[in-house]
Amino acid sequence: MTPGWRKSIRALAVLSVCAVAVFLVFGERFLRLRTDRKDGRTDAVIALAGAPAEDQRRINAAIELWRQKKATYLILPIRHPAFSWSWAVRNYNLPSHIPEHRILIGRSGKSGEAALERYGGTFAEAQKTVEFMHLHGLQSAVVVSSGYHMRRVALAFANNGKTTGLKFSYHPVGTSDPMWWTSRRKLRRILREYQKLIVAFFLYPS
Repeated sequence: MTPGWRKSIRALAVLSVCAVAVFLVFGERFLRLRTDRKDGRTDAVIALAGAPAEDQRRINAAIELWRQKKATYLILPIRHPAFSWSWAVRNYNLPSHIPEHRILIGRSGKSGEAALERYGGTFAEAQKTVEFMHLHGLQSAVVVSSGYHMRRVALAFANNGKTTGLKFSYHPVGTSDPMWWTSRRKLRRILREYQKLIVAFFLYPS
């Protein structure tokens, strides 16, 4: 092996180590997009669906934002047909002070099922949210989801809302974990989310 090759391999190894280090420091933080203002008013707060434990955290965070921002509606864009607000209050231990007529719960429907099958649940929820907002004359909304999910959420909502004049801001649930890579479960989740984000970037209609 020539000295030039050895230098190239050494430089590549150093760059690889640096790239991994940067990813470990900023990989989780990059996904945690947050753009909502603490003092900002909004027409609606949106809680995206997730696994039961995540769904509970997201809805609780959305309820608190709904109260703080004096929003008109709390929107749960797509939920299982058996899901109801009374069920959520009982099983998720949610506060029950929000009037039910201020809660909009969506089902997928034919167009939603098509979007769900082709683009995935996040895009379908963004599409359903835009439908709700047009139907009820809403102009702005804060979207609530898990921190690792927020970049893909923003991409889906930007693609669905860019020609509508609707304004979306984003609120991640929970706090950042600088040591996320030490947990095998969190590491798998972050890596999987980057895969989904890359696919969404090329798959979502522009």
